[in-house]
Amino acid sequence: MDAGTEPNAGLPNASLPQRTDFFQVERAAAYDEYVQNCFGAPHVMGHHGFECVDERVGGRGDGEDKNFGIVKVGEAPYGDFVDPVRLTNLQAPYLEQ
Repeated sequence: MDAGTEPNAGLPNASLPQRTDFFQVERAAAYDEYVQNCFGAPHVMGHHGFECVDERVGGRGDGEDKNFGIVKVGEAPYGDFVDPVRLTNLQAPYLEQ
């Protein structure tokens, strides 16, 4: 695991009701499940990630302060998240539709 990033990368995650105890490997597994479900649903046209870079620790103007990114604010990737997500995305075009 990425040292110093578990859980939730030190971000408060206070603005939305959701799990805040995800480790990066759990985020990667959830992403993989999301992509699998997208390609299994006939009404879904594609998928995407929400943000590339995490929110600042102090949050943005509307108070959002989430660990949504694939990289930290300093642009260092979350290896335990990025590597599995890369594999998921490489496999995505070959998933059953």
